[in-house]
Order: sequence, then C-alpha cells, then structure tokens
Amino acid sequence: MDEKHAEASTTNEDGDAIDPSTIETDVNTHFVCFTEVNGCIYELDGRKASPINHGPSSPESLLSDACKVIKGFMERDEGEHRFTIVALAPAVED
Repeated sequence: MDEKHAEASTTNEDGDAIDPSTIETDVNTHFVCFTEVNGCIYELDGRKASPINHGPSSPESLLSDACKVIKGFMERDEGEHRFTIVALAPAVED
C-alpha cells in the first residue's frame, strides 16, 4: 500500500514523475480517502509522506470509523466549513 500511495502522489496522470518541491504547500482543499486494510483504518492523503493508521476497523465498521476520524478533523478545525464527505459503498438491502 505504501508503494502505491507514493507512486500516486508523486506522478501525474501520464505517469511522469512530479518534483514534490513544486507542489503548492498551502492548500486548503484537497481529497483524502479512508480504507480498511488488515483490520485497521488508514487515511490516504497525497500531501502526507505515508498512509496514516487511525486504529482498528473492519469492512463492516469502516464508514462509522471514518466518520469518527472526520468528526475529529471538524472539531480540530472548528471554524472551517469546507468539509464535503462522499461515501462509495454498496446499497443497503432492506
């Protein structure tokens, strides 16, 4: 996972290498992704050096675990209102 994250965050859409020093450092809006791997929830953020382990999770609890992490972000940045959340998940059967 570390290799794919590094590859994705250091190459452009054509697969050409990007010099990290040319990336704007003061960015307020960008995307992060949460995924469950081997029983842990990871935050993938291309602006960070590696995935961040936020603790235990499972495929069944990933959505609620991600919401807890995101809620922490929102509490940390209380005055910030530019949060958008999108969940890509299977439909729940009734």
